[in-house]
Amino acid sequence: MIHNQTATQSRIAKRKKGFTLTEIAIVLGIIGLILGAIWAAASSVYANLKANQAQQGILAAAQSVRSMFATSANTNVAAPTNITTPGMFPTNWVNPAVAGVVGNPWHVNPAASYAYVYGNGSQFAVEVDGISDTGCAQLISFYGFKSSGANGGSVPGLVANQVTIAAPVAGTAKIGATAVPAAAWANSPPLVANFSAASGCTGGSLNDSIAIVFDMSIM
Repeated sequence: MIHNQTATQSRIAKRKKGFTLTEIAIVLGIIGLILGAIWAAASSVYANLKANQAQQGILAAAQSVRSMFATSANTNVAAPTNITTPGMFPTNWVNPAVAGVVGNPWHVNPAASYAYVYGNGSQFAVEVDGISDTGCAQLISFYGFKSSGANGGSVPGLVANQVTIAAPVAGTAKIGATAVPAAAWANSPPLVANFSAASGCTGGSLNDSIAIVFDMSIM
């Protein structure tokens, strides 16, 4: 009887000691793995959201430009020119505190612009600077050769895309005039050579810039 009481008391005493350091370490390790997985998933969703916003913003800007020049289907400039004007980009890209400054999903309300429209004749480019490698690759995938309406794709007027991986400078287009060169991009239909590959999106740390080129004569 005494032996049983002693054994019972011993078990109760062990239970009162709580978790061992090994048990605590295991639990903390499991919690860390769970939090890591949640963080990775959230980061991926957030990155995809920015790319989707940029994708739709570029389409909206292209439609705005087309509407502005609907009568002539021409930008009315005979050389590569920055034709960015208010109303071309989505309102949530525009810095309300600084007139004429346009950001993008990776640069919200910047002090100087990270998005531009360059025109030359019937062609114009919507440029977005300072984006992530993942965002660049997703935009290249969406605005690729097969996406052109002239090639049976879903993006009317798409004729080219260009990528640069140099660090962006706020207020200065990284691609600019070269996106709409004097010798216009082939458009009937656009050529594979007009389009960059997603493998070129390697700037890292928001150093990628992309220009999507449209031609109003085939929109």
